[in-house]
Amino acid sequence: MEMKMRRARVEDAAAIRRIDQAMGGTMGLEIGQRPEDYYKEWLAYHRGRRHPAFVGTSGGEVVWWVALGESPGGYPFDGVATVEMGVPQQYSGTELTDLLLRFLEQQAIKLGYYKLMACLNGEQRYLLHIYRRVGFRDVGILRSHGYLRGKLVDLVLLERLLPQDMTALEEYYSGQYSFYQEYFQEERRRKALALQGEYELEYEEVETPEDQLPEGIVRFLRTKKAPDGTPLRPPALPPGRMGAPAQRPPARERRPWRRSRFLRRPSRSSRKGS
Repeated sequence: MEMKMRRARVEDAAAIRRIDQAMGGTMGLEIGQRPEDYYKEWLAYHRGRRHPAFVGTSGGEVVWWVALGESPGGYPFDGVATVEMGVPQQYSGTELTDLLLRFLEQQAIKLGYYKLMACLNGEQRYLLHIYRRVGFRDVGILRSHGYLRGKLVDLVLLERLLPQDMTALEEYYSGQYSFYQEYFQEERRRKALALQGEYELEYEEVETPEDQLPEGIVRFLRTKKAPDGTPLRPPALPPGRMGAPAQRPPARERRPWRRSRFLRRPSRSSRKGS
């Protein structure tokens, strides 16, 4: 029978609830059933452009669903999406899961994401194999992280790196957050000043007398030049000139080495002979 895919709607809440109940909910760890209102709120959130959800229909009935979820942690991770899938086991052994993962990857690239994350039950080895086959790599294992029917279950974290478009990320963060818009405007202003040869110091410049600096640092500063070609430190003035650095007192001369005479004690044999 022909299978079709479309964007998920709020009316699909009952069908998605039924699929999750048959699969065990999140990562197959849930034995209870969530209320239908939960799925309606979930679908309403995924109606937005940033985190789309899709369903597959066969004969007009919803048989599976997939979505791009929000990564936890706040706005620094807006470019990371989580893979959410509700594909029953009768479809998991086919090429459908591979195609859906590649489809979500294409959608993530179009939306400006630079990474996909997934968290799977460590006992779902067939799913782990499929994710690795399409390019996901293991990040780590959360030992004894989930509880299922009287035992603790390991969870496996996976990631898929996507092409990085830093220009698109800058446009996104500037459009979403005012503080990032101000930050990038200030960065562009500083770059423009740098191209014009003007520099704006963010700290107070304090002149340190050379007699308070080590001699090696003074020699280094005299060899370096500012962007306009002037030396960072002017050369030292000759003695006697106005403004010349104070002359250090001459080091105390070392006394010439003098041979010391040591008296030698006479040996016993010499004392006996005497």
